[in-house]
Amino acid sequence: MDVERIAGWNFDGKFIFSSILLSSLIAPLIEEFFFRGVAIWKSNGKEALLSAIVASSMFAAAHPDRWLSVFAFSLIASFVYVRLGFLACYIFHFSYNIGNFVFLLILSQLNQGA
Repeated sequence: MDVERIAGWNFDGKFIFSSILLSSLIAPLIEEFFFRGVAIWKSNGKEALLSAIVASSMFAAAHPDRWLSVFAFSLIASFVYVRLGFLACYIFHFSYNIGNFVFLLILSQLNQGA
């Protein structure tokens, strides 16, 4: 989601709540379970690196409008998953998504005032 797509939207409480619920809580949980939990589970060493590259490629393919940044994010998330586990990876992904949401919300409101 970028500023041009959300410019002019009505940001009422229901919209903000449902957006946070879907994009920052539910989506990362499903994505982390599938892309890290299934694809990298019990991998180690070179196998983990290869699994991370494959999982990141699949994750980027699921987000084709911004595949390069998503691929890089996914590699970092894979490292977090391998080193710290699922919960840390989920928190990392949640934090990334909620940060982006808040940033875009602020930009869209500033854009409306201009």
